[in-house]
Amino acid sequence: MQSTVATSPEEYSGKNPGPKMLASWAAQKRGETGVIEIDRPLDDPAWNWAPDNHNVVVSIENARKRAAYQASPEYAERERQIADHREWLALLDRLDEWDRDMLIEIERELALLNKPEVVAERNAHIRATNTTGKMIREEIGADGKVTRETVEVGIRRENSVEKFLSDLAVFNHAARDDGLDSDLIQAVVTPLLDVASAHVKGDVHEAYAAAQAAYAEELRALKERVAAREAKAKDTRAPIYRHIDKAVAGFPPHAMRDDMYQSIHVLAAKHKLGDEPGAQGYLKEQIAANAGWSKPAAGKLIKEVCIAARSDAPTKKGKIPVVNEWGEPDMAEWGEEKLAAKMVHGVPVVFQFEGDVCAARHGKRQMLSDRQFAAVLNDNTKWAKSEGDSKRAVFAPKEVYEHMFHRQPKSYAELTGICTAPYFGPDGRLVAEEGYDAETQTLLQLNGLDVGRVSASPSEDEVREALRLIFEEAFGDFPIGGMDRDGIVESMVDGKGDANPDAAHLLAMLLQPFARDMIQGVTPMYAVTKPLPGTGGGLLLETASRITDGEPAAMLAMPSTEDELTKTVSTLVNEGARWCPFDNLNAAVMLGNLASALTTPTYRARLLHSNRTVEAPIRWVWAAVANNIKGSSENLRRMVMIELDAHTAAPQKRGGWRHNDLPGWVMENRGKLVWACLTLIQNWVAKGAQPWKGAALNSFEGWSRVMGGILRDAGVRGFLDNRDRLRSYAATAQDSGAQTLMDVLAANYPNGQLFRAGGTAAVRGREGTVESIKDVLEESGEDGGALAIDGWGWSSGDDGKIRYGRSTGIARNFRDAARVPWECGEWEVAFEEHPDPQSSKQFYWMMRKTKRPT
Repeated sequence: MQSTVATSPEEYSGKNPGPKMLASWAAQKRGETGVIEIDRPLDDPAWNWAPDNHNVVVSIENARKRAAYQASPEYAERERQIADHREWLALLDRLDEWDRDMLIEIERELALLNKPEVVAERNAHIRATNTTGKMIREEIGADGKVTRETVEVGIRRENSVEKFLSDLAVFNHAARDDGLDSDLIQAVVTPLLDVASAHVKGDVHEAYAAAQAAYAEELRALKERVAAREAKAKDTRAPIYRHIDKAVAGFPPHAMRDDMYQSIHVLAAKHKLGDEPGAQGYLKEQIAANAGWSKPAAGKLIKEVCIAARSDAPTKKGKIPVVNEWGEPDMAEWGEEKLAAKMVHGVPVVFQFEGDVCAARHGKRQMLSDRQFAAVLNDNTKWAKSEGDSKRAVFAPKEVYEHMFHRQPKSYAELTGICTAPYFGPDGRLVAEEGYDAETQTLLQLNGLDVGRVSASPSEDEVREALRLIFEEAFGDFPIGGMDRDGIVESMVDGKGDANPDAAHLLAMLLQPFARDMIQGVTPMYAVTKPLPGTGGGLLLETASRITDGEPAAMLAMPSTEDELTKTVSTLVNEGARWCPFDNLNAAVMLGNLASALTTPTYRARLLHSNRTVEAPIRWVWAAVANNIKGSSENLRRMVMIELDAHTAAPQKRGGWRHNDLPGWVMENRGKLVWACLTLIQNWVAKGAQPWKGAALNSFEGWSRVMGGILRDAGVRGFLDNRDRLRSYAATAQDSGAQTLMDVLAANYPNGQLFRAGGTAAVRGREGTVESIKDVLEESGEDGGALAIDGWGWSSGDDGKIRYGRSTGIARNFRDAARVPWECGEWEVAFEEHPDPQSSKQFYWMMRKTKRPT
């Protein structure tokens, strides 16, 4: 038979071409019939079994044999096996859709796969149909080795190297499974498996085993899914219960009242919560379990929302203003009447504060702009416009809502403050009913807080338990007054050992927000001072504010100028803040406006979204944290001290805290801690609210009488007993430079001497020379150098000499210092401040010297 030669594998295209393709190619290419052979010996490097080099010998005769084989029963059986394998894979993809009845069938089929007789039958069938295996039996050499002829014959019969090795591998698996032909495996099959393992893809037996493993894994997963479906009984409840489950799943721990109200309102208005018996009780249980609310508080809120939802339901009754038919004054009167009566979330939708419109948002007072007010008005009232015989909904006219926004007086409720825990009114009445209290002009939003019953006349055991919760549980790990936990408990709970004034002042600070309405006048600043950072001053204030407000108060940077202080205080006034905590007061507190704000019951502040400036009441807790606090005596005398001292060089490394997550513990036990505070105050009220008789803190007599009385009746000692130590910090601040300056002025200038911050120009209309404070500062230091006072505007030049810049900073700081008298050796020095007639917004001072009594 004539043949032609393909000189390289690249001369034909396609991967694994079939015999018909190659035969057709040969006929078209050569125009003759014959055999295409590889013209290379078996030891040629090109004979490398690589999948991309298909060294194939094909004949027309083999093509006919292949066609005959494809028509045989053996070929049909093989195709059936492949189809079965594909079906197994399809079944794996469908397992998620099978129901429980299919489990039995899966388990039965899986068991059949592993039966010995099934395995033996499958292997026998493979041996019977595997042409490579037959060929090896017939053509293996007498010495049991693979010869060149064996390989060539096998390749010719199977038409490809890849097919030959695939059949060889399958034969090997079948023989190995039932222990047959062990000699044949050792002699023939094993030497070829190294090649087969590298190039055979899609081994039928291995695919079968992989399918079997995946089959078993899917069976296990399906069993778990079916078991889960059976364990969860079909939900036959009314749809409202599913809506409740979905709503509760979105509640965060310790959810705020506003958020809770909104979700419950949707359940009540949209899903008819109040119409399904038992649904409200179920919702109450879920809120208590998932949102940190008590059951009574949750039940009360649910009832309130359901009532509000019914009242909010649309009705055809009542008038709706028609904007092109009504007069603007009538529309304004109607709008204010409706808005003043409108309740949402159980709270009026708008309030007023000092004559401007505001709303309650997340525990804070929000002053509204005219556009924000318009949105509230349109959200809560309906307006229409007549168009022929019909009317369409519209928003309130601009002229109407602007008039309502600016008009004075307004009929909305006055909102002085917002509390998140019960509190005491001016007459000692405990306000615990959630909602707006007209007498105190305060909105109480408990947000699910369960305080428990406060006894009308607390017993000694209740008072002691209240002190224990505060000082042993909440604050026992703070080194208050330099004491450890045992010392604090002994002093504050047991009433033994040394008194702890610092702990007494901490208790006063904690109780003040609950008793603020009973205090007439102003309150001092609580100064938390410590020798080193990391002692816990910030955490102490955070813990106290979490107890009173349910969230930590935002720590504020101490303003460095009078203008910054004014802006800070105005912001707090607008929000209705309950705390004003300054952090890291590492510079001396010398601001004159701060001293004024601490002793003035109202503060002149500009309201947000308004050009109005009002005298707004200050109701918050003043507090400050500092490392070794410094300040003018004028400011420090307006403070009470809470000193922390851990007696260690690295206080931040202290361990052994009773509660590792103190903020989390406080939030979980806030109801008990609030109960403790209310019990201590109620104890004083029950005993007649007798004022404290000790020496009051000057300018803060009302605060002293109330807080001193509460602490006295609780058995707490040490109130205001550390005043001398706090005054020593004022002396330290003066020694830092300001005192030295005053000593220089007293020693070198006569009574009546005039001073400017900078410059020596004479004062129009006044006799006498004028001295420059700037010149005095630059000449009064050591060796004739400058006197450096921190914060007064000095800098050091390249030559190392200290110089003062513009006199603006000197004027501001000297003005603060000149407001108080100074003791300078044998003299007491004071200054009279006068406006400078030659320059607006500037001042000059006249010094007054008097001999101190000996």
